Amino acid sequence: GDYGVRSSRYREITSLGQILFLAHDRAVAQSYSRNENGQWLLTDAQGLDSVIEIPSVGATLSLADVYERVLSA
Repeated sequence: GDYGVRSSRYREITSLGQILFLAHDRAVAQSYSRNENGQWLLTDAQGLDSVIEIPSVGATLSLADVYERVLSA
């Protein structure tokens, strides 16, 4: 797919502080967070017991909640 191209293009947007990619068919998430030096840090989360931090809104995203209806269908 074009995931790598999209990821690279999104990271070029200077106003973005975090980018979250979610798989559509399994409990997998990737979060790119920009640190104070402008570097992107990648966090991988796999499995329904995983969580992703979203500090810009003070939230924690549980993959079990995200995929509750998707994977049980």
